[in-house]
Amino acid sequence: MKFKRKVLVMFLTMAVLSGIMGVNVGANQFNVTINPNPTAINAGAAHNEREIYMREGDTVYFNFVIAASAPRNMRFGIVNTNGTFVADKSTSGTTFSDTLTVPSDGRYRVRIRNNGTTNASVAGYYRHTTVYRARVRYDVYYGGHPNVVSNATTAFNQATSAFPEKHGIRFPLNSVQSASALNGHACPDTNLTERCNTTSCGTITSCSTNHHKSAWRLMGVSASSNYHTIRIVGHAICHWEFGATQPEHYGTSVSGAGLGGAAHPDTKKDSIVTSRSNTSLNVIIQHELSHNLGAEHCGNRCIMNSKNVELNRWCTSCTTRIKNNR
Repeated sequence: MKFKRKVLVMFLTMAVLSGIMGVNVGANQFNVTINPNPTAINAGAAHNEREIYMREGDTVYFNFVIAASAPRNMRFGIVNTNGTFVADKSTSGTTFSDTLTVPSDGRYRVRIRNNGTTNASVAGYYRHTTVYRARVRYDVYYGGHPNVVSNATTAFNQATSAFPEKHGIRFPLNSVQSASALNGHACPDTNLTERCNTTSCGTITSCSTNHHKSAWRLMGVSASSNYHTIRIVGHAICHWEFGATQPEHYGTSVSGAGLGGAAHPDTKKDSIVTSRSNTSLNVIIQHELSHNLGAEHCGNRCIMNSKNVELNRWCTSCTTRIKNNR
């Protein structure tokens, strides 16, 4: 949803390494012949993918077939900028699949090394999955729903389930907790379905700093550079678009149309959604997370089409933006 400050708000009425792209985004195919080289450092000639940035906790899944005369001795894994393996496995078999975990943030390559004595043809793929830890925080009004933690968890899981296959990104959920600072009842003159719009809320141009239901202000609640934090509130939210050609104060309407959520353009980790929207929470959460990952509004069949969102669908343009911001 399009924030302009530029706040990214919603109106509702794997990085590709070298190799050939596989069926899944982030799955990189290879078909290489690696000659043995017993005199090389650590022994064995190697196949190297280009260097990319990986985060602590990221995973690389390998699945390949080895064609070589016995004895086979293949080593595969993740190497740092000095060429040292930081995570690796070895196999003497003809097929192999396993997952390795990145130990710390840094730049790495995927490497396959032939430590045998004969040529080895290796065909298969690997998939790098980026891990972003996430949290959900909710206010007293959304928290008044039965089974609030279960409902919030379900909405989050539905919103993020397609990211690993589509983008090579995983969002493990750390916690789901209440945050009283999100409560819109602090607004003295409006009910839950109304945005801040009275003199007691402050001027409309001070929305981002003073309004009780300001999306921009509330995205500062429980913020952390270590997590993507999704806030779910049970009241309307509002925003002052002072950077627009025609500045305006807008928000969630009484009918549930209008502003359904927002993503923070600076931190790229914070978002807020409202259960007052007439669009499902899982759809809004997926839209806002996509904003935080670099996607922008578009007119295609896509979750980023703010007038006709489609869950679990990203157009080519938005997929590329997310890939380039991983």
